[in-house]
Amino acid sequence: MKEKNLQTSILSEYYSAVLYLDRISFYILKIDRNKKELHLLLKDFYTQISSFFNSQFLICPLQDLNHENSKNLYLEIKKVFNLTIQLFNLSLTEDFQKQIFIPFINLVYKNAHQLHLFCRDNNLSQIDLPTVNILKSKEVAALPLFYLDPEDFLNLNGCPILSMEAQRLNKYEDFLNKALEAISFKQHYRAIEFLSKALNYKETAEILSLLGWLYLITNKVNLAKEFCQKAIKLDPELGPPYNDLGLIFMEEGNLKESLRLFNLAKKAPKYQNREYPYINSGRVYMFLKKYDLALYELQMALTLVPFHQNLHQTVQNLMKKIPSEKLWPSKEIN
Repeated sequence: MKEKNLQTSILSEYYSAVLYLDRISFYILKIDRNKKELHLLLKDFYTQISSFFNSQFLICPLQDLNHENSKNLYLEIKKVFNLTIQLFNLSLTEDFQKQIFIPFINLVYKNAHQLHLFCRDNNLSQIDLPTVNILKSKEVAALPLFYLDPEDFLNLNGCPILSMEAQRLNKYEDFLNKALEAISFKQHYRAIEFLSKALNYKETAEILSLLGWLYLITNKVNLAKEFCQKAIKLDPELGPPYNDLGLIFMEEGNLKESLRLFNLAKKAPKYQNREYPYINSGRVYMFLKKYDLALYELQMALTLVPFHQNLHQTVQNLMKKIPSEKLWPSKEIN
C-alpha cells in the first residue's frame, strides 16, 4: 500500500507538470512574433531532456533532429512524456522512482517556467498555475518556479496522500494567518497576495469573503462582486459577503437590492459583526430621508454594540430630525 501511494503521488505531480506545460504551449505555438527566441527555448528544453535520459538510462529517446518548426519540436518533446510513463510503470523500487522521476518532473517545471516567462513578456493570456499538492515554489522573475523536494516524499509517514492533505492544510492556515496579520496593519495588497496563495491550497468561503472585502476597499469593484458571489455560493450561511455585496449595490444606486442583501446578512447564522448590515441599512434609509426607518436600524445595531460611541452620537443626531410621533418606524421593516 505504501508503494502504491508513493507511485500515485509521483504520477499525480508528473501529470500536473505536463498539463501546466500543455496550457503554456497552447498559447506560445500560436504566436507570430519572437519565433526565434521561442525556438531557442524549446531547443534548449529538447537538449536537456536528451541529456537527462542519456545520463540516467544510457539511452537518448529524442531523435537528433534540427527542427526548424517550433510545433514539431514540441511534438518531439511530448513523445518523451509517453515514454516516461512507460519507464515509470516498469520501475520496481521506490528509490528508483524518487531518484529518477522527481528530478525529471523538476526539469519539466524549470522549462515550463522559462516558457511561461516568454508568455508573460509577450503579453499572452493569463495561464493557470498548477494545482499545489506536495509541490513547492519560489519566486523567480516575479513568477513562481515550481519544484518537488525528494525529502518531502521521505517524510510522508507511510501515507503520502494523507500527509499531503495535512501539508496543504498547514500551508493554507499559514497564509491565512499572514493575511490576517497584514490586514491588522492595513497592508491590504499584501493581504490579498497571501489570501490568493491560500486559495491554491484550499478554497473556503472565508477566504473568498475576505478577498471580496479587500477588493472592495481597494476599489476593485468587479473583483469584489465576483468573490462575494463565490463566497455566498460556497457557504450561503456566511454573513459578511452579503453585507459587502450590499455595499456595492448601494454605491451603484441599487438601493432596493442593497437592502435585500443587508437583510440576508442580518439573518445569516455565521456573522461575528452583525451590527454592520443594520448600520448600512440605516445609511440607505438616511439617504432616502426615511429617518424613522434609519433610526430603527441604528438602534438595532446599538443593541449589538452598546458601547459604540460614534453610533450613539449618530442616533442622537438622528432623533433630533424626527418628530416625536414618528420615533418608531411608520411601516414594517422586512
